[in-house]
Formats: sequence, structure tokens, C-alpha cells
Amino acid sequence: MSATYGFQRPGGRDAGKPAAAPKRTPAKPKGSTATSVHNPRSSRVVTPPLAEMTIISPPGCRIWLNDAPVETSLLKDVVLLIDGQKVKVSEQVPGELTLKGLRPATYRLVARKPDFREYVKPVTVTVEAENVFAVTLIPNPGKLTVSPSVDGAEVEIVSLETSTRTGRYSERLDQIELAPGQYRVVTSKAGYKAAVREITLKPGETVYLEPSLELLPRPTPPPKPRLLAAPTIFSVQRDGKYLIFRFQGSSGDSGKIIGSVTVTLNAPGGNTVTGNLNGLPCELELVKLENIAEASIVEVPAPANNWTSIVVRVRAKDEKRRPISFAINWRSLPLNISPL
Repeated sequence: MSATYGFQRPGGRDAGKPAAAPKRTPAKPKGSTATSVHNPRSSRVVTPPLAEMTIISPPGCRIWLNDAPVETSLLKDVVLLIDGQKVKVSEQVPGELTLKGLRPATYRLVARKPDFREYVKPVTVTVEAENVFAVTLIPNPGKLTVSPSVDGAEVEIVSLETSTRTGRYSERLDQIELAPGQYRVVTSKAGYKAAVREITLKPGETVYLEPSLELLPRPTPPPKPRLLAAPTIFSVQRDGKYLIFRFQGSSGDSGKIIGSVTVTLNAPGGNTVTGNLNGLPCELELVKLENIAEASIVEVPAPANNWTSIVVRVRAKDEKRRPISFAINWRSLPLNISPL
């Protein structure tokens, strides 16, 4: 037989229907960074929504997002590659960066600027939120060194912006850290003229001061009072209702440090005075003894009267009754003297 006929032997297997060809998966467009999701009920490819974020930063600040530098241009949009995704960046307002086309995720935001501490913060970007993030930079502290010209000096630092003292230090200051600002630095020592300097400390700046302290001239000692011996003299004058009693007298005895002057007026035997001063600085106490309503000391021992005079004003309780008497107790004040 020239033709071949197919036949099935008794008990043989039926070949059945041929197997279906495998379905082809749609290819992802070249260069796409979005993850495509295939809907089995439709031939369309669904792309997850992308987010937008805004970063507000100080002037002169550089920005990184997940270690990718965010370069911008004030003239046109810039396309950057961040984590394998193409992101469009614009900066229409200086310091305000807008990034479009970001996958919703948490990113590491880094900002750097000379003389400021590095800013690092995780930020979460979502489709629903506005995603506005502001960068706040903290300036690096300045450093101050103060080396006075004499040993044992003290250094005081005052903030001119807050009018508060930031510290007081002994001897030398070495690289002390201060917040940027304006300060007054006062260096002083007993017996020397204080040195005052005002400085402006910038972020990360180091300032060196070497204040020179000038020795003050020695003060001239005050003149020492001289001991003066003076005879006892007194007088009494009337001034309306008052009697003015004037006394002068000094023993010149520096060894006598306490004493009393007792006065009796219009006694049967006349006016009498007992006691005297010693001619040195002293403190006084007026004591009313008899028939006195008022009494006050109006002149005390002083350099002008060589520490020898007292003036007292008194008013009697009863003008018709006599005598009138009072006492003046005195105590020497400690003071070096030079005898005549």
C-alpha cells in the first residue's frame, strides 16, 4: 500500500487534543522605573501612583536623598536618578525644591552646609500627604582662647545679645566652645587695670585673645590724724527754746580709748563740765541725765576741728527748774596715728 493509514490497536492510547501554546507576558517598556501590574481580565497595564515632595532648606545648603545628590537649576527642571527611578526636580523659588515622580516610601534626607552640623532625618513620602519637609540647621560652635599677660587673672564672658554671664574662669581659657554671637570678654586681677574686649564669634570660628593687664599705681595712703592736746573751753547760747552748748578739749592721750564729757548748766555753783576727748576719731553717745526734753548732737569730732569739738542742742523740760544736765560718752575708732 502506498498510503499510510493510522489505526488504533485494540487497547491502544488515544493521542487526544494537542497542548495549548503558552501565553506571552507583555514586555515592560525599556527605561520604565514603575512596576507594572497585569490585570488578567484586561490587557491594560496598571502603574502604581507616584508621589511629590517639597524640601525647604536654608541658603547655601546641599541636599541628598538616599545618598543621591539633589541637583537643581533655577532656569529649568532637572531629571535625576534616585534609587533607579527618574525624578523631576524643580526650584522655582531659591531654597524650595520640588521632586515629582517618587515612589511612596521612606527616604533618608541629608542636608549639609559649611560651619553647620549635618542634618539627617528619615522622611516618609505618601501619595495622600503634601510631603513638605523643612530643614533646620544648627551652627557649629565657635571656639575661644584667652591667654592673659599675667598669672592668676580671671576671665568673665558676657553675652551682649542676652546680657547674661556665660561663665567665669580662672587662669587661661583654651578652646572653650561658645554659641555663635557677640560677647564681652573681661580679664581682671587685683592691682591691675581690667582689660575689656568685645568680639563677634562666627559658626566654626576660632578666636585668640591675649589681653594685656596694666599694673595700677599704688594708692596714696590717707593722711594720718595728728594727736592734739587742747585745753577745755565751752560756751552756752540761747536759740529760742533751745540752748546751744559748744565744747572743745582734748587730752592728746592715745592710750585712753573711752571716756565721757559730763555737762551741768545753771547749777547753783554755775555751769560745769568734766572730762574731755583724746583728739582721735571716735563715736559718740548722748545720754539725757536731768530736766531734758530734747537733745541732739549737731557737730561731731572731725578732721576739720582736729577731733576736739562737740556741739549739742538741748531743750529743757521745765525752764523754771534747774539744773539741766547731760553726758556725752565717746569711744575711739581703730586708726593708726602719727604724734606731733
